[in-house]
Amino acid sequence: KGLQDGAVWAKYRNGHDQFASGRLTQITAVGLSFPLSRYPVMTDNPIGLRSTVLQGRYAGQFQFNNGLFINLQAGLDCQISPNNQTALPVRARMGWGSAKFYLEAWLEYYHTFESGVDLQIQGGQGSRWWRTGGVLYYAFSDDFGIFLGGAYILSGRNIGQSVRINTGVVYKWKRGQ
Repeated sequence: KGLQDGAVWAKYRNGHDQFASGRLTQITAVGLSFPLSRYPVMTDNPIGLRSTVLQGRYAGQFQFNNGLFINLQAGLDCQISPNNQTALPVRARMGWGSAKFYLEAWLEYYHTFESGVDLQIQGGQGSRWWRTGGVLYYAFSDDFGIFLGGAYILSGRNIGQSVRINTGVVYKWKRGQ
């Protein structure tokens, strides 16, 4: 019951270049994800590990004039609790967006550098996987919208075959209008 995890992110737009066919945007982001409740982790089917992770990302996106976009991002995940682990996430996505909504599909590769074997039921050390998914976003206004997404694990090591469904709210905070 209840919320599992939360995250806080800060993003910085490094570049924004205009071309005849569209524009290229580059972004660097740093975030912290953390547990929001004391859900059980030592059960037969835990919903998570209750870990705290410092995350960094660099992303480049080319958006064509017709709304089609291609995005590639990579970075590092540094889990600092309950175990120290470092991982490389890479994600490629493609979609179409407009002022009111967008739809995207993506493919992700994730590789934990520590190659140990996780003998516990909970995943973590030595994990790597390929995952695919998608997101549908609808904007009620320029500042507020909702999204629905899903994902599926294609293959991996120390990760359970699973389906994920998520939903959320987006609020765009604008500085100095």
